Amino acid sequence: HRMMYIITRATLVIFVVLCVFSCIRMEPYPQTGEKQMLKVMASIGNRDTSMFHFDRIYPLTGGSMIHPNKIDSLYVDMHLTVNGVPVEIEKMYDMDTLRATYFTLNRFVPGDKVVFEAFAEGFPKVSSETIIPRSPEGDIESVRVVSGEDDRCVVEVVISDPEDSEDYYAVCVEAVPDGNYHQNPELVRLFVRTEGLYQNYLHYDTTWLLINDRFTDSSSKMRFTASQAGVTKARAIVRRISKEYYYGRINVIENSFGFSNTSSVSYSNIEGGIGCFASYCEYVSEWIEMK
Repeated sequence: HRMMYIITRATLVIFVVLCVFSCIRMEPYPQTGEKQMLKVMASIGNRDTSMFHFDRIYPLTGGSMIHPNKIDSLYVDMHLTVNGVPVEIEKMYDMDTLRATYFTLNRFVPGDKVVFEAFAEGFPKVSSETIIPRSPEGDIESVRVVSGEDDRCVVEVVISDPEDSEDYYAVCVEAVPDGNYHQNPELVRLFVRTEGLYQNYLHYDTTWLLINDRFTDSSSKMRFTASQAGVTKARAIVRRISKEYYYGRINVIENSFGFSNTSSVSYSNIEGGIGCFASYCEYVSEWIEMK
C-alpha cells in the first residue's frame, strides 16, 4: 500500500508540473512557410512614450539561414488605433538597417483597446491587439522603510491581491545614490528580494521582477524588500501587466529571440509575424527617505 501511495503521489506531482508548463507555452512559433517575416516587440502603457521595434526574421530552413542578396533599410507603414480612433506614430532614426523603431506620445489609460497593423515591402502584414490593464495602485498595501539585516534600512513593498483573481505584475525599486557613493546623482536600480512566493516561478527581466499571482502564498500577499548601500531615498514602481507582457518577457528571458535562433521562440501574439505586443499600467510611489 505504501508503494502504491508513493507511485500515486509521484504521478500527481508530474501531472501538476505538466499542467503548469502547458499553460506557459501559450502559442508556438508560427510555421507559416514564409521565407521572411517581421518580428515586432512593443509594450505600451500609461507612460509618456511607447516604442515599437521591428526586425527582419529569416526562419531556419534545412539547417541554414535564408539571406536576401541585399539588405536595404527597413521601412514600415504602421497604423495604430485606440478604441477605433487613429493615433499618431513617428519613426526614430536608427543606424541599424535590420531594424526600424517607431514611437507614440499617446498616454494610454486602463481599458483602452489598442490595435496595430504594419506593412513592409516583401513581408506579410502583421497585426495584433491588447487592452491596457487596470491600475495596480489599489492593490499596494504599503511602501515603507523597515529595518533589515544588521539594522540596515530597506524598502518594503507589500501587494495584496484578491485570492480569486489571476493578475500579473512587474515590480522594481529605484534609488538616488549618496554623493559619496556615486559622482553623478542619478537613479540606480536596487536588487529586489521576495517573500511569500514560490521561488521557482520568479523571473527577472533585467531589474524588473515578473510575477504571476497564481503562485503566491495562501494569504495572497506579496512582500518585497530591496536594499542597497549608499542611497539617500528610494521609491517603488509597480506595474499591472497583461498576460502577453508576462509570457512574452519570460520567452525573451529563457530563449534567444534573436536574428539567428527563431526556432526557440515559444510565445508570439503577432498575426502574420512573430513577437509580442503587450500592455501595462504603472504606479510610482512617492520618494522615501532612507533613514
